[in-house]
Parts: sequence; structure tokens; C-alpha cells
Amino acid sequence: MSQRGVAQPDPLVPVHRRISTALLVLLLTTTSPLAVTADREDYEGFILIRVVPRTPKHQDTLLNLNRAFAGSEHIDFWRHGSQLLQPVEMLVSKEMRVPLLSHLRLNGMRPRVQVADMKSAV
Repeated sequence: MSQRGVAQPDPLVPVHRRISTALLVLLLTTTSPLAVTADREDYEGFILIRVVPRTPKHQDTLLNLNRAFAGSEHIDFWRHGSQLLQPVEMLVSKEMRVPLLSHLRLNGMRPRVQVADMKSAV
């Protein structure tokens, strides 16, 4: 903490990771948090992303995303890998596509778009 009692950013966390996380939080707080239901009828603009956590840090990143977007219409975790090297699949809205892919890449993961157009696939 600084002398004024204001928390300072952790100097060990690279700036690009702090910015990436800040952008995700900003998007989360400025979009409507409507619940995603299993019987969604409109998948317009949604994609399916798969990522494989290869380190404990990757698992933590995915767990934090899952918690941050619980109940959100923008990221819905379809498959949760509870162990390293188990795939995680996420249904992602068009608004979160670029920020999420960037965030995952900045955190050392290699996300793959499994389905580029969920509306056509359903």
C-alpha cells in the first residue's frame, strides 16, 4: 500500500494482464447480466470456445472467469475441466468474443473456436 493507504498494483503482474482483466470487468459491469438458460432459443452471434488449461495458473484464470460471469448471458461455461489438460468449453456472446480470446491468450492459453456460428449449428 502507498503512504495514503491506497492499494498499488502488484508490480509482479504484467501491465497487459492487469489491463486485460480490467477490460473484462468493465465489459461485465456495463452489459446486462441476464441469466443464460439451457433452453436458449437464439444463439445469434454466439461462438463455442474450447481451451485446455495446462498449468495451475490457467485453471485459476478460468475459475475466476467462471465466477465473474456466473449468471451472465455473455459467457456460459458448458464443460468444466476439473483437472489439468481437461478441455473447458464456453459459449461466448459476440460482445465478449474478442475480449475473452485476448484475455485467454494474454494469460498464456491457446483458445480454439470450435463452432464459429452457434445459430447455424443448432
